[in-house]
This record gives sequence, C-alpha cells and structure tokens, in this order.
Amino acid sequence: MINLINKLFASLGNNFIKNFFLFQILIIFSSIFEILSIISVGPFIAVLFNNNLIFSNDKIKYIYSYFNFVNIESFLFFLGVSAFVIILLSSLLSIFVNWRLIIFSQKIGYNLSNNLFNFFLNKNWNFFLKNHRNKLISKIQVDVIRVTNEILRPLFIINSKIILTISILILLMFVSWNLALISIIFFSIFYILFYFVIRKKILDNSVNISKHSNERIKILNESFYGIKQVILSNIREFFYNRFFSTSKILSKSLSDNLILSQIPKNILELLSLFLIIFIILFLTKIFNNDFSVIFPIIAIYSLSAFKLIPALQQIYSSFVSIKGSYASFQNINSDLRNSLYLKNKKNNLNFYKNNNSLNLFNHSLTFKNVCFRYPSNKRDVLKKVHFQIFKNEKIAIVGLNGSGKSTLLDLILGLLKPSNGNFYIDNHLLTDSKINIWQNQISYIYQNSVLFDGTVLDNIIFGIENKKNINYDKIDQIIVQVGIKTLLKKLPKGINSQIGESGSVLSGGQKQKIILARALYKDSDIMVIDEGTSALDNFSEKVVMDHFINKLKDKTIIIVSHRINLLKKVDKIIFIQNGKIKKIGNYNQLKTNKSFKVLI
Repeated sequence: MINLINKLFASLGNNFIKNFFLFQILIIFSSIFEILSIISVGPFIAVLFNNNLIFSNDKIKYIYSYFNFVNIESFLFFLGVSAFVIILLSSLLSIFVNWRLIIFSQKIGYNLSNNLFNFFLNKNWNFFLKNHRNKLISKIQVDVIRVTNEILRPLFIINSKIILTISILILLMFVSWNLALISIIFFSIFYILFYFVIRKKILDNSVNISKHSNERIKILNESFYGIKQVILSNIREFFYNRFFSTSKILSKSLSDNLILSQIPKNILELLSLFLIIFIILFLTKIFNNDFSVIFPIIAIYSLSAFKLIPALQQIYSSFVSIKGSYASFQNINSDLRNSLYLKNKKNNLNFYKNNNSLNLFNHSLTFKNVCFRYPSNKRDVLKKVHFQIFKNEKIAIVGLNGSGKSTLLDLILGLLKPSNGNFYIDNHLLTDSKINIWQNQISYIYQNSVLFDGTVLDNIIFGIENKKNINYDKIDQIIVQVGIKTLLKKLPKGINSQIGESGSVLSGGQKQKIILARALYKDSDIMVIDEGTSALDNFSEKVVMDHFINKLKDKTIIIVSHRINLLKKVDKIIFIQNGKIKKIGNYNQLKTNKSFKVLI
C-alpha cells in the first residue's frame, strides 16, 4: 500500500500533494467534532440516571453554576440540546467533507484524463504504430476512471476514516483502557484474517477486470467500425459471442470483489452485538451494578460503535477496492508520470501553435542515402534513398504495393525518422524541434482521410475554433474548384448540413472532394496526395487534378498515383521498387522502362 501511495503521489505532482495536506486539516477538524459528538452524550446520560452528579461532579457542577440553572429539568434540557447541536454540526461537517472529497477526487480524475490525452496526442507516429488505439482509449476511458473512483477516492476515505478511528479509540482508552484494548484486538484480528483469506482472489479479479474492460472496448470498436462487413458477412453472432464471453468474466470479477468487500459488514454486525453484551456484563461486574456509572459508559461505547463500525467497514472495503483496481493503475502508471512531465514542459502543443507562421521550406527538400527499418523488422524497408524536390515542383511517386511508397511519404511528412541517412530542408537537417513547424506547412490527403461527425463546413475549416475567422469568399471558390456545389444544393442545410459519423451520408467520391476542399482551405505550401482521388470518377478527378497541377503554381505537390493522364502532367516521377529508387524523370523518360510499364 505504501508503495502504491508513493507511485500515485509521484504521478499526480506537487499541486496535488499541497491540496492533499490541506484536505488533511479539514479531516482532522471533522474528526474533532465527531469526538465531541460522542463525548457530549456522556454528561446527558450520566445526569439523567444520577441527578446527584450535578453536585458531586466538579465539571458538571461548574457548568450548572456558570449558566445559573435553577432546576434539574432545565439543565437536562440544556445538556440534551447541546448534545443534539454538536451531533448535528458533526454530521453537517461530515457531509461537507464527503462532498469535498468527491469533488477533489473527480477533479484529479478529470486532470489525469486530460493530461493522458494530451500526452498521447503529443506522441509521434511511431508510437501509434506500436500501440493499438483501443488500448489507448481504454487507458483514458477505463483505467483512469477506475483509478479515480476505485483507488483515489477510496484512498481518501481510508485516510479520513483512519484518523476518525484513531481519535475514537483514544477517547475510549480514556473512558476504559481495558475495554478499548479488547475492542482494538477484536476488530484488528477480524479484518486482518478475513483479508488474508480473500487477498489472492481480489488480486486475480483485479487482473481480470482490467483485461476484460480493455477487451470489451476493442470488440466494440472492431464491430462498429467494420459494421458494413459484419452485416454483409453475417458475423454478428461472432462478435456478440466474443462480447458476451468477456462481459460475463468482467461481471463476475466485479461482483466477486463487491461481495468480498461487503461480507465483513454483516459478520461484524453480529459479532459487535456479542461484544456489546460482553461489555455490559463486564461493566456490571466492575461497577457492582451501578447503572448511573454503567449507562454513560455504555452510551459512549454505543455511539462510538455506531461511528466506528461503519468507519472500519469503509476502511476495509476501500482497501479491497484499491487492491481490486491495482492492475489498472499499473497499466497507466508510467504514462501518468510522463504526462505530468509533458504538462510541466514549455515545449508542448501550445508552444507549437505559436510557431505556425514560421517557414522552413523556401528552396528544396533533400533525401541523402536514407534508410528506414521498422523496429519489428529485420530488413530495411527503404535502402539508400537519394533524391531532391524543389519548391513548387509537381512530383509523382509510383511503385508496386509494398515497394515503400507509404513509408517514404511518412518520412517526408516527418511522421517517421530515418534509421540512417539524412532528410534536409533547404540544406538544414530536419530535427525534432522543427518537425511540428514542418508539418504545419503540409496538407495531407490520403485515400482513407477522416471526416468528422459535424457539418460540411466544420470538415472544411477543420481545426478552426473561432468561426469569426472563417473566410467565406475563399470557401465559395473552393466549393466550385472541387465540384461540390451541386452536392450542397441537394443537402437540406447546404454547407451547414450534418454528414454523420465518418461522412456516413456521403458517397466515397463526395467524401474525397470535401477532404480536398479542406486541403485547399488550409492553403499549405506543400500538398501530399496519397491516392486521395481514387474514389472520384474520371471526369471529376481530371477537373480537380488539373486545378492542383495547373492552377496552384506556387505550391509543391507530391502525388501517389498510377493514372497515366496525371503522370504525364507532373514535373518529375520518382519510381520506387523494392525499397530503392529505380529511376527518376518525367513521363517520357520513364515510359520505356519495362518495370514502369507494368504499373500503368
């Protein structure tokens, strides 16, 4: 537990630690009122059963005289009302502490999920190649929530209830040290033995809960993302069975842990009844059946038990909850630390936004003997690639499937870094500190470009939050250029019409036209088109690409395509084969090459 707390504190940062210790003051203050509420009952019960205490007990006599009471009834009323007010204040303060505890823990969870999301967003492309998106989503949506609700909040509960429990036990030691000692031994042995009996089961369930929560998200993503294939292949039952199986294990593990956390409560209530009977018998023997002494002690012990047993049960159930969710914390521990480090760095997303206006590309980009190998591969995907692209050139990259075209594009885009060799922009090496600036100068259009659940306008101006900055005249021109004017007339609200998740109400060609419109609106210096017009009909593709090639004279355009009409129009073709540059030249220079002929 101490190890977990140390790791958790290290993942949450100094601001959390400061607020945590301020919270301790509030908890201690609440515990003081809890103790006062227990103590306040004692004088009332004592005077109720023995009126002579008003004159024989110095402290009670002092209160009676100080407030000038003239009869016992008014004094009893005063003691009763005072006890009630103190108990009421104690309850209200306890409600306030619990309220602040929930807000505090949920605020931490909110910050953890934000930090983790920001951390993942700042990772490079290679990170996303290694880590499945389902796993990343699960860490934010499942593990962070479990850490918040089943580790952090229970940890705060344990902390507050331990302070309360210690305070009550100290009070009971003053009332009767031997009975307090018996109670401490009784409760301690009971919970410790019970926990060690169920410990392994809780840890096993923890692993199952984490594993199958992640698996459920994976199944949901796979089934809904490929729902068309699921329907056409009639494999609904396959996905349902997978989901049913993992949900069954998850449900059982969750219910087992919940049951194991609640069982001691029922047993303890029964055992506590026997303990109270034992205390009564013990007191009657010690005080010779003097109930004027016995009843105040029993009242204090009963009220203490009323507060102590739930507190002990909460400590135990919170402890079980923490152990049962430990696997979720292990899943995100290193990510939380790294996300905190990123948050404290100046070199984050906000820093990059301030560099959008910088221009790295004024003359040429050059690959010099670039090799690349994926971490999981033993062989280079690209081998000593060497070429140069000048500003405003129109370039086509061609090659068979698996020849290395996509990897080459990812290197140009700055998504991957060369394993060997260098990538220069205007004779300056592209370093990590410049990658985001470089990427801000690029518009990337690919075959499966993503449309977001929103309007046509939202997808064209993608990334612009303040709609006051929208250039509507420019959008009107782009609508004509990409050929979606007719489409917008058919939609119920024109450019403000919703297009559904991933553009579900649009055809493949219509989606690509909106993606092209997005690229034109961004107006980047470099446009990379990776089969970005494959869904267009021949006429539409010709119109759009003629605009890109002939009208955008001040843009550098890099295209992956095997369309002859398009290849004839570009300035230069880079023909890649088996990871090597086979030949570079214009269409007339390459058309006699046998390998090139196969492609077209």
